[in-house]
Amino acid sequence: MEKKVSFLLKNTGRNPLILFEMQTSCGCTRATYDQRTALTNGEILVTAKVVKEYAGSFSETISIRCNTDDPIFLEIKGCVQ
Repeated sequence: MEKKVSFLLKNTGRNPLILFEMQTSCGCTRATYDQRTALTNGEILVTAKVVKEYAGSFSETISIRCNTDDPIFLEIKGCVQ
């Protein structure tokens, strides 16, 4: 089973949002972004593809290290039947 999901990150701060690094919790998940920097009120599109070979529930996390105090965590949950 292959599933694609997208997340839209909006910069609501006064400074540019700059992505440094993205990591996924499993090798079955790949994540990309359309740009590294978003100015104030700008957006960054993060797209992830999850490939699961076995039936059952799953929960995957994308960790994004950026120029904010804390990293951004995106979570993908689902069930393969």
